[in-house]
Amino acid sequence: MARDKARAALHALPTINQGKRSGMTLPFRRIAVLTSDQVPPDPATQEAHHDDGDRITREAMQGSFESLEGYDFAFWSDHSRLQELLRNDPPDLLVNFCQTGLRNEPTQELHVPAVLDLLGIPYTGAPPATIAICIDKAIVRLAAQAHGVPVPRETFITGDAPLDVMPDDYPALIKPNGLDGSVGITKDAVVNEPDEARRYLLWLRKTLPGCDALWQEYLPGPEYGLGLIGNPDTGLRVLPALEVDFSQ
Repeated sequence: MARDKARAALHALPTINQGKRSGMTLPFRRIAVLTSDQVPPDPATQEAHHDDGDRITREAMQGSFESLEGYDFAFWSDHSRLQELLRNDPPDLLVNFCQTGLRNEPTQELHVPAVLDLLGIPYTGAPPATIAICIDKAIVRLAAQAHGVPVPRETFITGDAPLDVMPDDYPALIKPNGLDGSVGITKDAVVNEPDEARRYLLWLRKTLPGCDALWQEYLPGPEYGLGLIGNPDTGLRVLPALEVDFSQ
């Protein structure tokens, strides 16, 4: 799977965000791959730190990229040196696998492509404006609803709202509004009565201070993800649907 992900990233080269650098031709040769920082706590990982499973996945990803001929790869995870590396030795292309935010701060996910845009370095993945919209689940729901897509019932709860009066809509799924990658969602996010809901909201506020929450109608059944490679103006390649396995 890691090899397929590496190939898919490179197959998308003609439709990447090309920044402002001129005189570039495809394909690119010197490629940097940016991942989450391995040192600071990472809320997107189990127990907020990288374990052996993360290391194995990272090594498989790196080996898959290195098996592709015709490219020179560099693998970056030290976010404290990111701007220094980009200014002093800019790659032809940066593969942005950093989905946990700069310095593993989920609210700074859009900072990485923003810096790349400022420096004119082409990169894979979404631009800052897209991330800013998509990371706000309430906005995404409104956009889907406006296009006629069925959406669950939902209540927006600010990070400082009193918890003495809550929606009476059970079972419910409670999750952070402004984060992605399942950050802030655990097995206890599905609540069936007020005490469970209050405990989970208090836990969210302690774990992610100031984070607004969404109270959604719980929808049973399978969950699927659909990946797209490319850009709307040059064509999109649709990847096979993946079902999320909640059994573990």
